[in-house]
Order: sequence, then C-alpha cells, then structure tokens
Amino acid sequence: MEPAKILSLVDCETERTPAELVQWVGEKNELFKSTKEGRAYLAERQGLARCFIDKMYPLSLLVTHLFNHRIDVVCKPNVNDDDCDAVIVDYRKRPLRVRSIVFTRAILSYEAYLRRLYLPDEEHAFLFSRFAQRDRRDHKSKSADDGETLLHVILLNKALELIANAAKAKANRPYGKLATLVIAFDDYGTFRSREDLSLLEDFVITEVLPMNLHFGKLYLLGWSGSTIIEFSVVDHSKLRRSKRKHRTTTASQSQDSV
Repeated sequence: MEPAKILSLVDCETERTPAELVQWVGEKNELFKSTKEGRAYLAERQGLARCFIDKMYPLSLLVTHLFNHRIDVVCKPNVNDDDCDAVIVDYRKRPLRVRSIVFTRAILSYEAYLRRLYLPDEEHAFLFSRFAQRDRRDHKSKSADDGETLLHVILLNKALELIANAAKAKANRPYGKLATLVIAFDDYGTFRSREDLSLLEDFVITEVLPMNLHFGKLYLLGWSGSTIIEFSVVDHSKLRRSKRKHRTTTASQSQDSV
C-alpha cells in the first residue's frame, strides 16, 4: 500500500474506545514500518503522518494508562484543530465528562523518537545534539565514569529545559479547566531512574506549574509507553501549592482520572 493511502481523514477522526484506538494505531504503525517508503513517510511527517505521530500515537499511550479496556469511554483525535488535539468522553457518569486534550513534545532527538515509534523492537543508538559533545569537550573528566556522569547531567538539564519550553508555549492561552495538557517526554534515553523522575517532578512543581497554564491537569507522558506523571494545575496567583500524584504504570493498569 502507498504510504499516503494508509491514513484517511475520516479514519483518523473516527471515535474509538481506548482498546480500539490502540489496536488501530498498532495496525497503521505496522503498515508504515513494513516498507522503506512508509518509514520515510513517517520520518518526513508527510500528509496525515504528522498528526499520526503528534496526536494519535501519544493519545493511544495516554488512554492505555488512564482507561485501558473500558468500553464506556471514547476518544476522537482532531486532525485540523490546533487548539484541541483530541477529545475524550466518559459516559460512565452524568452529566458526561468531556475533556479536550492538547499534546506537545519535549524531545531531544526527534529521529530517535521516530525510530522508537515505528521500530519499537530494535535497540537504538540515541543521537544527541552537538551541544552535548561540545560541553563534554569543555569539561576534562578524570575518568570514563566521570564523563558519563557529566553527559547524563547535561542531557537531564537539556531535557528539563525542553519540558519548560513546551509548557511555556501553551501558557497564557484560554484552554480552560476542562482541558488537559500532555507533554511527551523522553523516559527512554534520558529519564530512566527513580532519581531522575523525582528530579523531574520537583522541577515541574517549582518551574512549570507556576506558569499561567489554563488547564485542569498536566500529564508528562513517557514515550517509552511505561511512564505517566500527573499534576493538578491550580491557580498559583493565590499561592496554593499544586497537589501532585506520580505513578509509573504498565499497559495492563488503568485509571480514570483524566
């Protein structure tokens, strides 16, 4: 199948349960990665591939964490809406709970992100930007271990900067308390340990949540598919500290807190 025919607008915007969406994303991903042309189509973000990568794939990870196999929840990506990337409707309670979802990325190596997306079973050598190599040359290490530690610190700081910038780009915009901001971050090559994730949580509380974010919730979504970190967004102008909750889940676990 030609890559441009793998996705259609109607198919992309079809309402699905979480399990149906996960299955659909998986099937499309298999079609893309089965040919060199399909992988190039994804990598170059041609046509609807851009929405598939930026909206549908992270949406499938999000609903797996939050709802898993629930059949009383539906999700619908919005292809042509830049202010709302997806809608999630929870039919379990009345009145209906309708949440708009806004996605953004804090990814250091976009190439590694894409390779993880369409070739998830491979071992990947992560490609980092030249700033890391330059900073390593500027600091003479006493040992190889020192050098690796320094590189890790450099990459963590850069990753935190990317997350702050991603949030800042969504600040001061009237999304509303029924909207949820989801930042896809690298828990595969950068934030891999409990210490790293604790550092990330503290950074978000002190540096990100005080931003003027007009959302009800903020999720940091690891693109490994294994991690989700949840924050309640409150009015910091009233000097209230946000209540946070962290959980590292697997695809078999589900919550309904969106």
